[in-house]
Amino acid sequence: MKNKLFLLLSAILVACSTNSTINKKTNTPCEISKILYQENKQHEFLNSLVYCFDHKGITNQDYYDLFFMLLSATSVVEGTPQAIQTFKKIKKTVTTTAPLQIKKTFLKQVVKKVDANLIGVPFSQNITGHSLAGWVRVLDEKTGKYEFTQALLARIEIDNQLHGINIDTGSNANIFPSSLFLDNQVIITNSIVSDVHKKSTYAQKGFVKNVNFFGLTDYNLLATFINSSPKEYPILGLNFLMKFSNFCIDTHGLSLNVEKCSSIKTWQPMQLSPKLALILEVQLNGEPSKLLIDTGSSSNLINRRHLSYNQLKALNDVEVSLQTIKGANSISDLSIQSTHYQLSFSNDIYHTEFEIVHDSEIAMRGNYHGLLGLEFFDSFESIMFDFKNMRLGLGKRKTKSFSKN
Repeated sequence: MKNKLFLLLSAILVACSTNSTINKKTNTPCEISKILYQENKQHEFLNSLVYCFDHKGITNQDYYDLFFMLLSATSVVEGTPQAIQTFKKIKKTVTTTAPLQIKKTFLKQVVKKVDANLIGVPFSQNITGHSLAGWVRVLDEKTGKYEFTQALLARIEIDNQLHGINIDTGSNANIFPSSLFLDNQVIITNSIVSDVHKKSTYAQKGFVKNVNFFGLTDYNLLATFINSSPKEYPILGLNFLMKFSNFCIDTHGLSLNVEKCSSIKTWQPMQLSPKLALILEVQLNGEPSKLLIDTGSSSNLINRRHLSYNQLKALNDVEVSLQTIKGANSISDLSIQSTHYQLSFSNDIYHTEFEIVHDSEIAMRGNYHGLLGLEFFDSFESIMFDFKNMRLGLGKRKTKSFSKN
C-alpha cells in the first residue's frame, strides 16, 4: 500500500508542478488518472493507475475507460524497466481486486497487447543522418506503368537486406504486409485494424525480429501484420515515432532526439487524440477545421461534408474526377475535386492544394475533418515533430518543391 501511495503522490507532484488541472483535494484517484492521460503525461498516468485500480470508488465504466487509455499510453511510452515493473503492479492490482468479468476482460483483451506495446528499449540517443526519398517511382498495378508518387521513406535492414519503410504520422501503428519477413515474424495476438477509408480487416499483432535501423541493432519492432496491404512499403507509425522526444526532417535526412532542427521558423501546437492521432487546428479560407497530420498521405484531403455553404458554392465550376486512394489495407476509387485553399494558423498563412473527397466516410474516422499530407509539408526545407512539447515546427519555405520530372 505504501508503494501505491508513493506512486500516486509522485504522479500528483509532477503534474501539479507543470500547470496540471488536477486538484488533489477534490479529484478521486481515477479522476487523477484520466486527467494525467488527457494531459499526455503517460508515465505519471501509468503510476497513478496502481492506486486508482485499488480504489473502492472505481466503477465498471472506469475500468473499461482506463483499459482503453492504458493500451493507448503504453503504445507510445518507452519500454523501460520502470514502465514494465509498473505494469506488473497494475496487473497484480486488477487481478486481485477487480470483479470477475472485469478481470476476464483485462486478461483476455488488455494484458497481451500491453506486454507487446512495452517491448523495446529506452530511446535517449541522438540519431542522425538517415537518407529520405522525396518523389519515388512505384508500379501502378492497373496500368502496368511506373508512376511518381510522394512518400517519406527511410531505410531499415532485416537479415542483412535493406528495405524502404514509410514514415507515417497518420498511422497509430507499425504495419507490415504479412507476406514480408515471414522468418522474422513473432505473433502475439489477433487484432482488427481500420484505415482512412474506414475499411476494417483482421490482422495479427506481434513484432519483427532482428531489425537494424536508426542506430538500433537486432531490435524487435512491434508490428501489426495485415494479410493484404496495398502499400508499397511497410509503415512506421506513431507508436514507434513517439518513443522518441522528437524527430526532424531536413536536407540531412531524418534525425531523432535532436537538440534543434535547422531553419525552423514557426511552431504550431499539436493535439494528441485518445486513438493516437496528431491533430492540427487550422483555418481553411477563414473556416475552422481540424486536420490529421499525415506524412503517409501524398495529398491533402478534406471531406466535402465538412465544407461550409460558401466553400461548397465555390466548387460548383470545379470538375469532379475519379482518383484511386490507398489506405493501410484497402484501395478506393473516389470522386474528388481539386482546389487551392488559404490555410492559416498562429497568424501564418499558406496556400496549398486540397482534394475534396465526396465519399462520406473518408477522412472522417476520428475527431478531424481531413488530412494534411506531403503536398503541404514538401513546401518546407525542414519540419520537426516535438513530442515532448506537443508542437509542430515548420522551416523556411522552399523556393521550389520536389519535381515530378
